[in-house]
Amino acid sequence: MGLLDDIFDSTVTVYPRTGLSARGIPGFGESYEVPCYVESGIKRVVNDKGEVIAASLFGMFKTDCGIEINHEIEYNSRRYRAAVIHPFACPDEEPHLEIHFQGRAQ
Repeated sequence: MGLLDDIFDSTVTVYPRTGLSARGIPGFGESYEVPCYVESGIKRVVNDKGEVIAASLFGMFKTDCGIEINHEIEYNSRRYRAAVIHPFACPDEEPHLEIHFQGRAQ
């Protein structure tokens, strides 16, 4: 059991985005659950386009979680969209992903 297993105290449902329909409606693949560590709170972060955005959820995930930009998760009955993903690794520790999510209108 590694450090990540010790701090992962939550589980989220991941909805992988598969693309857009002809009418511009996002499509999602089959959902799955992954363990993670989650913190809520507004934080300003810079996305991969260089834009400053407000993220309302931060999570740490194992590198094999399968979450990519624009995939959605459900946490505490609310949906969030992955906006910024940073791979992270410290010496002598398991690598992981630090992901910032934006809230999604219900």
